[in-house]
Amino acid sequence: MARQKRRDPSYKFEYRTLGHLPAAHVAGCQGYFINPAIAGGPVYWMPKFDFPKFLEYSKKFKITSFFSVPPIYLLIAKSDLVTDQFKTLVHAITGAAPMGPELTALAEAKLGCSISQTWGLSETTGSATAMPWDEDDKSGSVSPLMPNTRMRIVDDDGNDVQEGEEGEFIMKGPIVARGYYDNEQATKEAFTEDGWFKTGDIGVRRNGMFYIVDRKKVGATVALLSRHVPGD
Repeated sequence: MARQKRRDPSYKFEYRTLGHLPAAHVAGCQGYFINPAIAGGPVYWMPKFDFPKFLEYSKKFKITSFFSVPPIYLLIAKSDLVTDQFKTLVHAITGAAPMGPELTALAEAKLGCSISQTWGLSETTGSATAMPWDEDDKSGSVSPLMPNTRMRIVDDDGNDVQEGEEGEFIMKGPIVARGYYDNEQATKEAFTEDGWFKTGDIGVRRNGMFYIVDRKKVGATVALLSRHVPGD
């Protein structure tokens, strides 16, 4: 938005979003706490997700932006209930799982605006990739890398792969956690000897964009701020 404002001083955007994802999840934290704090604007909270109510509130509160997930975009794309509820929507973001170009196109047709994908983990403080609001991508990528972060794509031996080849995403940067609270073993397993965080996601880079294709490690990660209880 700041870049658009520099290009066009008359540009004006009023940020209003609808809280419908769990706030305990990193997607909810980013969508309803971090993004609104940066953009400046209200968050209208739903007690729980209800699709007809989601449509009703989007229209009632003139929602301009929201962060959601592929299953909800699928509902939007396929439901006959969707009419003019999103006429004030300017920008939509999807995350938590990859969303293919076919579903993206169907959902965009209903929303009347572009959907950009983002990718990240709790250990990367949310999004590690993001699409600038004045750019668009129709290929199904999870967008380019965020500023001030570094990404490598490596094989099982930790060697960098060639452009267009699949490998594990490993990262460094100020958004990457230093380790897991009170769990040295988990920290050791999650980082390379020279400090690169192993995300466990398998992907590929093409034309400056990143694509997720698989998951290397399965299972929940240790909470970064989990509290140690004596006797556990």
